[in-house]
Amino acid sequence: MPENNTSGGSNTGLAFIVGGLLVAVVVLGVALYGGGMIQTPASGGGGTNISRSTNLTVPAPVLAPKVVVPSAPAVAPAPADAPASPAN
Repeated sequence: MPENNTSGGSNTGLAFIVGGLLVAVVVLGVALYGGGMIQTPASGGGGTNISRSTNLTVPAPVLAPKVVVPSAPAVAPAPADAPASPAN
């Protein structure tokens, strides 16, 4: 009769893999989304006053000149054949 092995050996390995993936996701999340959480003090005074300038000068876009496509020159219609004059 086969014995039931309930030691959970495969479950322990799976738990380590899932735990490692969880730690990796948390570390990546903090690295990507936690950029504004940690601020270094300003040099010299030991305070945390950080001055940032946001004055930006954005030049106006340069528009391309309007391209005018000349139309085809007007052609006079060909003269219609004159009717033959009657003979006298």
